[in-house]
Amino acid sequence: MTTVQDDVVERVTSYIKHNATKEPPALRALVEQGHAQLTGVLDGMSDGQANFKPAPDVWSALECLRHVATAKRGVARICERLAAGEEIAGKGREGDEQDGIMGAETYTSVAQARKAIEGAHADLLAFVDGSLAGADLDTRFNHFVFGDLNCREWAAFQRVHDGDHANQIEKVRSAPGYPAS
Repeated sequence: MTTVQDDVVERVTSYIKHNATKEPPALRALVEQGHAQLTGVLDGMSDGQANFKPAPDVWSALECLRHVATAKRGVARICERLAAGEEIAGKGREGDEQDGIMGAETYTSVAQARKAIEGAHADLLAFVDGSLAGADLDTRFNHFVFGDLNCREWAAFQRVHDGDHANQIEKVRSAPGYPAS
């Protein structure tokens, strides 16, 4: 990792940890902000556009959304388990199978992907709205970049994750050859 990347990791980790200390309504608003950014880039996107790949090694919007839905659902489960004081084996890396936390789906349309994203988002909000009071904050699970995070920090992390992938989809939308419709 370069120094710039180390600085970014440090800044994002600080952001996550700071926001995780906020009261549940503020943490909910943070999670909602990331979700709104992500779903906003889908507005007006056709299925053809969602399947567009600007390069073989770059995800299409649908591939990115598959990852986000899987990861968000996984983060909700991680949060619930950590809040209950349950140790989780392995290391958190979005999209990887970790101790039954993450699964895999594929989508053929924006509507399917949006439905999956909304369902995963509802799972995470259910945690934020219902499980923060009395949550175990000592039990942690290691994120592969941001280190050991407790349940509240994992919820705050999702804001960063959604925003990162919204930006990724925006880059696909602005790539040469992106279909007009």
